Amino acid sequence: MSNTNNISQKFDSEKYKSIVILFKQGDVDAFQTLYKLHSRQIHRYCIRILVDESAAKDALQDTFINAFNRHSDLVTDNFISWLYSIARHCCFGILRSKKQYE
Repeated sequence: MSNTNNISQKFDSEKYKSIVILFKQGDVDAFQTLYKLHSRQIHRYCIRILVDESAAKDALQDTFINAFNRHSDLVTDNFISWLYSIARHCCFGILRSKKQYE
């Protein structure tokens, strides 16, 4: 919840929506803004799933790389839900890889 409050303090909802639209169009500055807004929150989410700081950093990086590469796939107005979905898939992929090597 606190991250949502931070977003609303920095941007009104229309400004935030316009940043997401620019991101969907491939705008790098919009991507950087969204990364700054959401990376800490996504990192904490990855830590909760993976219980490993190093793996969580890898998942965070993979999440944003995948999000940038798939920016045109965003079909919803809810960017953060879409981003969490990507993060969850990245984390589960890391867990599957670890399980194969154990």
